[in-house]
Amino acid sequence: MTPTQKQKVRFILRARRSSSAVVAVAEASLATVDEAIAALARSIYQRGSASTHVATSGSEIRNLKGYVDALLVELLEVG
Repeated sequence: MTPTQKQKVRFILRARRSSSAVVAVAEASLATVDEAIAALARSIYQRGSASTHVATSGSEIRNLKGYVDALLVELLEVG
C-alpha cells in the first residue's frame, strides 16, 4: 500500500523540520483539494447518470468525457 498525499506531505515537512503550523496549513490545503475532487466526482457521476436517461448533445458528452478524463488522471495519478 502506498502512502496517501497527506502522509507524503507530513513526512516531507517533518523531514524539513517545518513547524506544526506549516504542517497544519499544508494538511488543511490538501483536505480542501480532496473535498473539491470528491464534489467534482459526484457531479460528474450525477450528470453522466442523467445523460444516460435523457437525450444529450455530442458536445456535452465530449465535455463530460473531458471531466472524467481529468478526474481519472488525478485519482489514478496517470497521464
